[in-house]
Amino acid sequence: MIRKILTGIAAVTALYFFIVATYSIYQWSFMTDRAWASVQIWKVVELSSSQFAIEAEYCFTHNGMVYKGLTRFSKPYQYNRLAAEKEIEKKKEARSIAFYDPENPKRSSLERFFPLKKSLYALCAIGIGLYFFLLGRMFFKKGME
Repeated sequence: MIRKILTGIAAVTALYFFIVATYSIYQWSFMTDRAWASVQIWKVVELSSSQFAIEAEYCFTHNGMVYKGLTRFSKPYQYNRLAAEKEIEKKKEARSIAFYDPENPKRSSLERFFPLKKSLYALCAIGIGLYFFLLGRMFFKKGME
């Protein structure tokens, strides 16, 4: 009974991480084109009392059409508003590149990172699930002999 519960928990956990990783890789794979972006508005967004994210509203051109986008930059978040504003000043100095889907340029971002951490979590969860499954089968077979 315990074996089934542990195997079920491991399977549900592995399935969750697999779905999250697959969705992230799916989104990452579409953003194949890039263009220079012009950032109109930089904002500091307070996520909690000690986490401040940076957000940018930008536009870019694809096939003569202008598209707008919004990106909330990923972690690491800043610990206070002043640090976030200093980070914005650094980002203003660099030219921004918009990554977008050529089939649907409305889907764009100023960041494009392969979801390595999510993929590794999914692989680990699947490995742990297989471990519990095979361990249970091994003990179940020994108990039958």
